[in-house]
Amino acid sequence: MKKLIRKEILLFIALFLFSILLIGCFSTIPTDENKAPVINSSPITIAEVNQLYTYDIEATDTNGDSLTYSLTVSPTGMSINSSSGVIAWTPDSEGDYDVTVEVSDGALTDTQSFIIHISQPTITNLKLTPASQTVTVGNQGTVNVVVENVTNLMGADITLTFDNTKLSYISAAAGSFWLPEGLLIFSPLATGGSVNIQLSAEAANIKSGTGTIITVTFERIASGVTDICFGTTDLRDASWQAITHTKGGCCSFSECIGDFNGDLQVNFGDLGLFAMAYRATVGDGNWNPICDIDGNGSVAFNDLGIFAMHYRDDCRQ
Repeated sequence: MKKLIRKEILLFIALFLFSILLIGCFSTIPTDENKAPVINSSPITIAEVNQLYTYDIEATDTNGDSLTYSLTVSPTGMSINSSSGVIAWTPDSEGDYDVTVEVSDGALTDTQSFIIHISQPTITNLKLTPASQTVTVGNQGTVNVVVENVTNLMGADITLTFDNTKLSYISAAAGSFWLPEGLLIFSPLATGGSVNIQLSAEAANIKSGTGTIITVTFERIASGVTDICFGTTDLRDASWQAITHTKGGCCSFSECIGDFNGDLQVNFGDLGLFAMAYRATVGDGNWNPICDIDGNGSVAFNDLGIFAMHYRDDCRQ
């Protein structure tokens, strides 16, 4: 009987110790550990002066905590939405700018540092080439309408003006910028001293970059230096929104190479005009396109050589 009691006591003690051990095991099960949020997105590091810069920061938190975004390093004027993580900024000058963004779950954080390079915006420009050419009475000359640095060009409406007592409009054709078979409309219309050309491309033929969009042919019908210039111009993108652009100068038709003043002689008067424009490039205060004989955008030594070869030419005969 005593042995039975001892066995029961030992069994009770064993069960008691086991229950303590079991309770201890459950009491030591760890709760979920808070982990830091992680920024997953890659920063946008290039922007342009006076153009809105945005960067939508993406971050995750394995605990599902609400996240708060802030800037710890930023240029003047930059802001961030503390809830969405969207950075917004309109830079007003060129340079490199340091940025550090921080995301927090209220206890732990993650940061991302980067540099934004700001440059001047690329401006779309229209120009006529060549800047000058020699065309005698009864002969024809061709002018190219060139677009530079355009993005997603879909349509163009270009008007050129000219002196219809000296020049006669002959024809217009689409340039090499677009594939001819990809044009929906190509419609030139000449009235008096102007010609208007409208064209639009199919969606698959929308292009970006630089190239000739139109070539226009004129015939000289009378003597004298005369210019072909831009009138109104309109460029449209893939959404048919107007493309902001600048326009270059005129294309000059002369009868004598080096006859810059239109007297049909290459003489001392033309030399003076050339000297004032020498070493000028497009945009300079002394730029004169008729002195850019080779049409490369500068009045330089090569133009001087061509001018010298024709010095004292007399085109009145």
